[in-house]
Amino acid sequence: IIQVFGPEPPHFYVAVYILNKLFKPDGFDINFGCPARSVVNNGAGSCLFLTPEKAIQIINEVKRAAGPLPVSIKLRASYKHIPALEFLESLGDAPYDNITIHMRSYEQVHHGEPNWDSGKFVTEFAHLRNKTCIINGGLDSGVKAKAALEHTGADGVMVAQASLGNPFIFREIKNALNSIPHIPATTTERIN
Repeated sequence: IIQVFGPEPPHFYVAVYILNKLFKPDGFDINFGCPARSVVNNGAGSCLFLTPEKAIQIINEVKRAAGPLPVSIKLRASYKHIPALEFLESLGDAPYDNITIHMRSYEQVHHGEPNWDSGKFVTEFAHLRNKTCIINGGLDSGVKAKAALEHTGADGVMVAQASLGNPFIFREIKNALNSIPHIPATTTERIN
């Protein structure tokens, strides 16, 4: 799945059309969650919560270029005063298939405790519309990922920063979800 971001709806059609032809991905994801100042100050990422009409245009352009491929959107728990649910409701019937929710606010960036209730509310929203929901943010252990899935009812977890320097996190989460005891990676595994 290739993730795209930016501030201009027409650029999304061109980018997705080219990426689709070159790489033949399984789907596309639109980043409405990035908190990086360089992205937000350019009118992209999570600041698109302020302009849902532009977000709808972006979704339509990506879907038009992606054809039958699924299109997902990635969000933050909130951007400034706008919660994810309010933003999702403002998108109406925009043609996205899946939602990923980073359970931290824009202001938290990648620090502090994620708000699992935001994941739960967005998951409920998604399921009422026959869409899947993936949770993300601060899921740095198998135990935490399993507990977050149970709390939110989400369909899956996404791991980003917790995998940096620790690619074994995926095995740890998979084992936790299957009630297999966690066995830390050996020194040899880490070196290899």
